[in-house]
Amino acid sequence: MKDQDGDLLFDKLHFKFLQMPLFRLQEHELETKFDKWCYFLKNLESFDHIPNMLNEPIFQKAFGIAELAGLTAQERDNYEQSLIQYRDLKSALETAVEENKVEIAKSLLETRLSSEEISKHTGLTVEQIEHLRHEKKKN
Repeated sequence: MKDQDGDLLFDKLHFKFLQMPLFRLQEHELETKFDKWCYFLKNLESFDHIPNMLNEPIFQKAFGIAELAGLTAQERDNYEQSLIQYRDLKSALETAVEENKVEIAKSLLETRLSSEEISKHTGLTVEQIEHLRHEKKKN
């Protein structure tokens, strides 16, 4: 790679060009990640499920993206709206669960249980229990 004056900037950059019709490896012949990506790109339209050879997190993510790319504008909008609703509900549920843990911990502070024991029962950290204990003493 050279700049506009012809001075060398970087000599380690390599480009690979691939003519997809010439890529003829079959699934059982794939050895490298490059082979797998080429196979994935060439055959994506014909897949109805992830082939075993491509059942890796990166390809699972790519399949998910490809599925979304195939949606109509209306389907994509519906999907995004349902995703927003799901995230909102999940967040509300997580908040409610956390608040419930705090309420349980507060009631357990009335007993003779140690902070470590309360932590085991509620899933809160010992530091969180100690903070609640300190807040209770202030009130």
